[in-house]
Amino acid sequence: MIMKFSYLIPIVLCWLAEATAQNPLTLEEAQQAAEQHFPLLHKKLLAAQTEEVQNAAISTAYLPQLNLVGQATYQSAVTTMPYKTPLPGFDVEPLSKDQYKAVLDFSQLIYDGGNTRLRKDLQMWNRKVEELQVDVQIHALKERINQLYLTALMINAQMSQLDLVDNDLKTGIAKVEAQLRGGTAYRSALSVLQAELLKNAQRRIELEGNRQGLMEGLATLTNLPLKATTPLLWPAQPDKVATNITRIELDLLNVQDSLLQAQQQMPTLKSRPSVSAFGQAGYGRPGYDFLKNEFTPYGMVGLRLRWDISSLYTKKKDEEQVAINRKQLEVQRDNFLLQTRSQLAQQAAEIEKWRRISHTDDAIIALRIQVKEAALSQLENGVITSSEYIREVDAAEQARQQAIVHKLRLLQAIITYETKAGK
Repeated sequence: MIMKFSYLIPIVLCWLAEATAQNPLTLEEAQQAAEQHFPLLHKKLLAAQTEEVQNAAISTAYLPQLNLVGQATYQSAVTTMPYKTPLPGFDVEPLSKDQYKAVLDFSQLIYDGGNTRLRKDLQMWNRKVEELQVDVQIHALKERINQLYLTALMINAQMSQLDLVDNDLKTGIAKVEAQLRGGTAYRSALSVLQAELLKNAQRRIELEGNRQGLMEGLATLTNLPLKATTPLLWPAQPDKVATNITRIELDLLNVQDSLLQAQQQMPTLKSRPSVSAFGQAGYGRPGYDFLKNEFTPYGMVGLRLRWDISSLYTKKKDEEQVAINRKQLEVQRDNFLLQTRSQLAQQAAEIEKWRRISHTDDAIIALRIQVKEAALSQLENGVITSSEYIREVDAAEQARQQAIVHKLRLLQAIITYETKAGK
C-alpha cells in the first residue's frame, strides 16, 4: 500500500513548497499597489468626465436656439380706423377681438466676446486642480506606506537577531549541562540560562504580534495578499539624495494660479458685447399687417447686439479681487518652500548623523563577539557564572541590534528626505 502511493510524495512536497513560497515585496511595489488601490484615484476619472459633460453643455451656446410659442387671446377692444364714414375705395375690416398666433423664434450666437472659450478653459483648470489634489493625498499615502514598510523591515531584522541570541543561549546551556553531569556546576546556573531563553521567546512573540499588525496594515492599503511572513526586501540606498524640491503641492499651486489667471479674464470678457442673428416665423390672426383681419403667415430676420454695460461697474473690483487671490497663492508657495527647505535641512543633518554613527558599528560588533566568545570559554571552564555570560551575550546582541537600528534609521532618513523633496 505504501509503495502504491509512494509516487505521490514528490507531488505533495512540490505542492506544499508552492503553497508556502511567497514572493518578496519591495517598497516600490507596495507604493504602486497602494496608489492603484487608492479609492480617491477614481476622482481623476470623475473629474475628466465632468469636464467632458460641462464642455458639451457649454458648446450648446453656439447651437441654434429655437423657441415655439402658441397663443390665443380675447381682448375687450381692438384698433379701429378714426373715420366715422368709410372712405371711397378704402374698405377696412375691423380686427377681431379673438386673436391667435403660433411663432417659432430662432437665434444663432455669432460672437460672445470669448466667454465660451473662457468657460471651457475654466473647466480644464478645475479638472487639473482636482487631479492634483488627489496626487497630494497619494503622496501622503506614500509616506504612510514608507512608515509601515520600514517598521516591519526593522522588526524582521530584530527577529533575525533573536535567532542568533537563541543559538548563543543554547550553546551556553549545552556547556552548563555538561558541567552538571561532571559535577562542576550548580543547577541554578542552568536555570538562569533557561529563563533567559524563555525571555527571548517572549520577545519573539511580541515582535511577531507587532509584525502581524504592520503587515495587515500594508495588506489593507495595497490590496495585496500579504502575510506576516511575507519577505520584505531592503530598499536600495542611493549614493546621493535629491537637492531640488519637486513636490506635487507646488504643481497644485501653479495650476491654481493658472485657474486664477483665467478667472482674471472674466470681468473683461463679461464687459464685451455679444452679437447674434435671430429670426421669427409665425402664423396667426392678425399678422404683421394689422389692416388684414385674417390668418396669414409672417416672418422677420435680423441681427441683435447685446451689451451688459452694468458689468463695467464692478469690472475693476473683480480684477482686483482676483489679483489679491493670486498674491495669497504666492504667499502660500513661499511658506511651503520655506517649511520644506527647513525640513530638508533637518533631514540632511539626520542623514549625516546616522552615517557617522553607523560607520563604527561593524567594529563594535566584532569586539563584542570576541568578548562573548571569550566569556563562553570562561563559562565552560567555570571561571564566570551563567549570569555573567548572559551579560556578554546581551551586550553582543545589543551591538547587533543597534547596528540594524542605525542602518534602518539612515535608510529611513534618506527615504524621508527624498519623499519630502518630492520623489
